Amino acid sequence: MKVKNQEEKEKKDKKEKKIEKKKRGEIGYREMLLIADLYDLRYITIEQINRYYHKKEDGTNAKINYTYKKMKQLKDFGYVESVSYPINMRYQKLYYLTDEGINKALDLRDEDLFRLDLEGNLRELYRTAAENLLDEKAIRHQLFLNEVYFALLETLGRGKFEWKDTAKSIIEFQNIKIMPDATAKIGYINFLIEADNGTYSAKRLKQRMKVYNKFLEKSKELDEEYKVLFICNTENRKNKDKRIDSIIDVATAEVTVCADGIDFYVMSLENFRSSFYEYIYEVDIEGEKSRNEMIAERIANQMGKRYEVEYRYETLYGSGTASTAIVDASHIYTVEDLTLGNIKNYQRFREAVKISRYGQITPIAIVSSEERAKIEAEKLSYTPSVLFYLLDSERIIGVLPDEVIEKDLN
Repeated sequence: MKVKNQEEKEKKDKKEKKIEKKKRGEIGYREMLLIADLYDLRYITIEQINRYYHKKEDGTNAKINYTYKKMKQLKDFGYVESVSYPINMRYQKLYYLTDEGINKALDLRDEDLFRLDLEGNLRELYRTAAENLLDEKAIRHQLFLNEVYFALLETLGRGKFEWKDTAKSIIEFQNIKIMPDATAKIGYINFLIEADNGTYSAKRLKQRMKVYNKFLEKSKELDEEYKVLFICNTENRKNKDKRIDSIIDVATAEVTVCADGIDFYVMSLENFRSSFYEYIYEVDIEGEKSRNEMIAERIANQMGKRYEVEYRYETLYGSGTASTAIVDASHIYTVEDLTLGNIKNYQRFREAVKISRYGQITPIAIVSSEERAKIEAEKLSYTPSVLFYLLDSERIIGVLPDEVIEKDLN
């Protein structure tokens, strides 16, 4: 009996050594990246793995069967487990780390496993596999948040930003506590990220905006800069703009500190993907013009040619009623870009609309299309002094309840 048990033990040891040898020799660089990322991402779909971790040199993705094979390998090594989860009317496999996988992830990330808490006690910093699990509703939110991470990864590249999950993003300062869903730190700028899956009630949304307003006001005393990215999941929504518009309206009313020049963006994931690098990230690079400035310069040149009068455009920093203005001897045209959902632009635009009733100021809003111009005009009760610059056709129009008026500046 002892001989048999000894043989079984030797077989088991031999099998474990074989697995360890395989682990060392067959886990590729991409699988290592996946394991390291998955600690923060918590869950990942097979499609996300295929799209973001198994991309070939020519830019195409590997065959899905290859991705399944690689994930089976990680599962056999004991690094991941999987669960079926309903996504878009069908069940898909989600992968998550085991405790052994978490140990591997922390090793690959070279992170401290312990820290001192405020009382000076040594505490574990990382989550166990059980603590990393989420309920069904939270999983849906996490998968959407992960898409924000992947959008940044594709836009900026690995190593160009620091991603912090909710636990590492908590900020407590002067009796104010905020808990963003994540933080993307790029240089000295901290982008506080809120991933909206449409679950916030109007009351909760208002409360959250008030907390952000208090924090952003106090953040002026801190050494680092803070901006907010409120990114909305518009997938499978019939009216994609309705949710975004409602959040913009609440933020415009509640986050009043934005008028002092603080950036607070509310946008769809699609808009974030297409606009972040060129119109949000690059604007902070010295010498780069914002879309506001570029369009204001273009309009000023067109007006100058048409009316044979010198028009100049000016960029206004800090607080004020405009981000950019076109000026001549007797009139001011304020220009605000509303395509990025930047709350400070909305606040300045609406302030300019109020002042325009007294003459000498004409507010111009940059919007994506004529349809968006009509939506914004309705919000303003069709104020006749307001003009809209349409990005898709490079036209300027005025909008009345039953008429769109072309303003030809060419």
